[in-house]
Amino acid sequence: MSREGIKKVVVLGWFVKPQVTDGRVRYFFSLMKNLLQIQISNQEILSKLTIKCPKVRLVSKKISDLGTFILNQAIMVGYVLKILISLIFRKNYVNTIFHLMFPEMIWAILLPGVKIVTFHDLYAYKNFKLKNLYNLLWNLYATVCYLLAKHFCHYYVAVSDQTKRELIKRLKLDRRRIVTIYPGVNHLGPRQYIAEKKKTIAYIGRCEEKKNPEFLVQIIRELANVDDEWSFYLIGKGCSSLYNVLKEISSKVKVIYKPVVSDLELKKIYRETFCLIHPSLQEGFGFVIIEALLNGCHVIIRKSSQIPEIVKQYCIRVSSAKHAAHILTLLWKVNRGNACSRVPGNFISRFSWYNVSYRLYRLYCYVISLMFEKSK
Repeated sequence: MSREGIKKVVVLGWFVKPQVTDGRVRYFFSLMKNLLQIQISNQEILSKLTIKCPKVRLVSKKISDLGTFILNQAIMVGYVLKILISLIFRKNYVNTIFHLMFPEMIWAILLPGVKIVTFHDLYAYKNFKLKNLYNLLWNLYATVCYLLAKHFCHYYVAVSDQTKRELIKRLKLDRRRIVTIYPGVNHLGPRQYIAEKKKTIAYIGRCEEKKNPEFLVQIIRELANVDDEWSFYLIGKGCSSLYNVLKEISSKVKVIYKPVVSDLELKKIYRETFCLIHPSLQEGFGFVIIEALLNGCHVIIRKSSQIPEIVKQYCIRVSSAKHAAHILTLLWKVNRGNACSRVPGNFISRFSWYNVSYRLYRLYCYVISLMFEKSK
């Protein structure tokens, strides 16, 4: 393999853009935007390699999550077949680096060249104790994807040190082939422009088993018993049933449910929210938590939650729903309307998308150099 052989990096994530407010969705599109910007603005990068991403299609809002997933998989299969057919006509893809942003892009293992895969968390891995058939089937599929990625991909990116430890312990991956690259963070700006906080709490993300929605319901119930002036933003796809449950619990807490919001609206919600409730059982990184903290929100999590310490250290940890309601009412009395300043100012620079993108570019160059050495 010549040094000039690997000149292209193809980043594979979404072929169809989901209509969701989801950390992994925004992770992919924010990363691609910055990778391409770096490539355009830096001629040195452009001279060494070309970074590309297949076309991403927009679909109707009427298509369900399952429909979007199936469509995404179908287009990915077509994309893989197209490349394999092109090899017959001697178009060189053999020395291309393919970066899978999620293990679910597993059809890409059929492609020639070097494969890199990013792992966000291993919550779904061999998690077969669920009562919900849909989640059980998804975890089975995810487990197969993780195992295939383990055996057919060459290098691995972990979004936190916690995820890296899980990859080594549970998937038995070679630590020398794993690199930790934290995500970047959206919706940031000068802190002096963060608006005064309203008496508002929020939950942002999918309403799935991992996010522990039962504990969220318990907190709202306890809060309604001690203070009836709160408003609650419920933001995320698949939360309609949770919204109906919350409405039945109490009319005291005003619940505002929005399955999908624009980036501009999400930024506004962050800026006026006093406290984010994030009862998740496990996070690979805690993308939404960091966004909330850097927009002046308090963040409440469970003590038992498996969240990377780099994020967890700035959160308020509670042992019960009653404890959470007590903390919320106390916080509002102590610093009514003031933005939270738990995170130090220099923390922001660690999570710029530019830095994340540049680290990935360096990883691509490192892989190229290793392949060149092996070819000697």
